[in-house]
Amino acid sequence: QETGGPGLLLKLKHAVFDKLVYGKLRAALGGHCHAAISGGAPPGARLGHFYRGVGLSIYEGYGLTETSAAITVNRVDGLRVGSVG
Repeated sequence: QETGGPGLLLKLKHAVFDKLVYGKLRAALGGHCHAAISGGAPPGARLGHFYRGVGLSIYEGYGLTETSAAITVNRVDGLRVGSVG
């Protein structure tokens, strides 16, 4: 889990975006989606932080096509943007 927190200005911006944008995105996902898994190419830090701001945790995974399954993935208690476990 990444440490630290947002400052006052970022909290204010987040509240405005939550009202105008993030709430609509959550509603478009059914209103109950809290996590998703990403595989293949990494989504990038900006996108990872964007989805975290929306309230959606993106668990980045890694696996080879030949293995037919993920080899590594972030844990719920150790989520870190840009890491695959």
